[in-house]
Amino acid sequence: MCIRDRPIEIVWRAAKISLLVGSILNLINQGDALWGSAELSLPHALLNYLVPFGVSAFSAVQARGKTSV
Repeated sequence: MCIRDRPIEIVWRAAKISLLVGSILNLINQGDALWGSAELSLPHALLNYLVPFGVSAFSAVQARGKTSV
């Protein structure tokens, strides 16, 4: 990660990571619902995207704060 990342770049990177990781988590955690044999839980599906986004953004901000220019 570049030391000079702007907040929008951190958000964009976290969103891309969240899309990938959240999709994988949804396949694992809600596979039955996605294939039609169970009901989809919308709150759980959203959390599968929000948690990786939060972790990625928080980690980027923490790493950014610990590096010196």
